[in-house]
Amino acid sequence: MIILFYILNKYGLRPIRFHDLRHSCATIMLYLGYSLKDIQTWLGHSNYNFTADTYIHSGMGAHEQIVLSMSERLGELLPQNIAPDLTAI
Repeated sequence: MIILFYILNKYGLRPIRFHDLRHSCATIMLYLGYSLKDIQTWLGHSNYNFTADTYIHSGMGAHEQIVLSMSERLGELLPQNIAPDLTAI
């Protein structure tokens, strides 16, 4: 525990409990693409919902990232020219 407090103090970070690192780990694993089921078993939880409700936190900018990635992906899937050809009428 002393090492944790030393590192936090050295880099000007706010004090946290050692257990808080567990929450951070779960959230980082989710952002790295691990499934919630994988995270649940990694943390040793017997209940999928407990892991999601207690350990997975939405980060700053997460919603913006969702919008950007959905927009990019939809742009790849949708036809590029969906406007009707009005000159044929």
